[in-house]
Amino acid sequence: MKKAIKIIFQLGLLVCICASLYMRTLLFNMAYEYDELFTAITTDPLLSFGWIYKHWLLVDVHPPLYNAFLWIWNHLVPYGPEIWLRLPSLLFGVSGLVCAWICFPKRLGKTAKWIFVSLLSCNLYVLFYSQHARSYMLMMLLSVPVTFLFLAIFRRILKRCYISKQTWISFAVLSILLSWSHYFGTLLAGICAVFLCLKAVQTKFEVKPASLTLLIIGIGFLPWIIPNFIEQIFYERFSGNWWGNEAQWRFIPWTVLCLLFSNWRGIAIMGILLAVGTGWYIYRWKKTGYIPFVREQLVLLSVCLAAIAIVGVVSLKTFLFYGRYFIAFLPSAYLIVCVILAPVVRKNLLAKILCVLFLISNLVVFGRGHQELRYTPKMPVRMLSQIYRDFYRGKEMFVIAVEGFPPVVMPAMYGFYVNRVYGLNVPVTELFSLDEETRNKVLERKEEAFIWMPNCNTEKLQQVANKWHRSLGVYGRLPDTCILKISD
Repeated sequence: MKKAIKIIFQLGLLVCICASLYMRTLLFNMAYEYDELFTAITTDPLLSFGWIYKHWLLVDVHPPLYNAFLWIWNHLVPYGPEIWLRLPSLLFGVSGLVCAWICFPKRLGKTAKWIFVSLLSCNLYVLFYSQHARSYMLMMLLSVPVTFLFLAIFRRILKRCYISKQTWISFAVLSILLSWSHYFGTLLAGICAVFLCLKAVQTKFEVKPASLTLLIIGIGFLPWIIPNFIEQIFYERFSGNWWGNEAQWRFIPWTVLCLLFSNWRGIAIMGILLAVGTGWYIYRWKKTGYIPFVREQLVLLSVCLAAIAIVGVVSLKTFLFYGRYFIAFLPSAYLIVCVILAPVVRKNLLAKILCVLFLISNLVVFGRGHQELRYTPKMPVRMLSQIYRDFYRGKEMFVIAVEGFPPVVMPAMYGFYVNRVYGLNVPVTELFSLDEETRNKVLERKEEAFIWMPNCNTEKLQQVANKWHRSLGVYGRLPDTCILKISD
């Protein structure tokens, strides 16, 4: 009977994983959102990557490994259609799950492995960004082996066991690649490398390879961080010119919980399971004086808390508490969760049922939400470009982008659909970043221009009107985009 229940439980998890794989294909034809447009123009196969790197990528806020891969990819597939630019994210995400299954630490047990892979597969952020042309799934793919290697090396240092050169080299190479995928990948790689070095110094074991590994990872990231940091200073990213600075700190706990457990139902279900699992560990400790894998859980918890602390300090100047950034830390967090849940789930039928219900809840939430995302005006830039193509062809295009992207990339970004997809060769000018004299000269042509504002709202319209001393009239609107008329 127990064996049959175990098989049914594993089949339930497998069905959820397979359903999540299918759901990763539902948004391939959704119109690009603005960050994806940046990905699209910085992976244009008609441009040299050296030129893209120098003029467009260095001014961005994240490292360019993903863009470099997609630039090569776009030489092999049709350039422009959403499905082809998003397909690598699906491949990275699925590869991350395969890596998690193959490389999962055996000592943690099969039940923990099933729970870990299921949680990672059905996470809402992972589901969404597996069909999104951004770097998060590449970051997740690399963060899985980096986390596993970190845990294995840390344990060997603790037990003073031999660590091969291949292990150190693998950790260093993967950490450098992770650092070049996203700054939060850099954060994970840096915290892990520092922790290993500190533990090596504390135990006086493997000090030289641990220190050398930390040094190599740091040197491997210098070619990007130095010029990029200079560009960020020039662009005043640290002086308030950051789109996320209006976010509110009180939502941080909710952001972290939703990253891990999706919504209030998932938080409630997982809260019950974690409470019972923690109670079981306390009971085990009182009875035997021993808690299995406690050191692994504490060091992983320390990695997560260190990340939150560092991001908290940086956020005093530039707010960074957004769930998708922390995808790199999902393997660390879910390892803690699966180790806590495994003994209870292994022994209790109700715990198995709740575990499967949690995964189903995640899939239902995504299944309901994807219809809204597929609705074209929700991501309006393609529809807006179609409106231009059908009714305003021949006019110059003016864009008023109040925040976000470096001015040098915006004409190519906002003109991507009309020029690279529809081939209209439209001149595009972004107005907000221009100096007053240049802007006034450009606005002399406003009667013959198609003018629009992305991420449009009343406050931004009023801000622009006050700054320019002009009236802005809205005569067409998609959900977050305005088609405008400007008058003196």
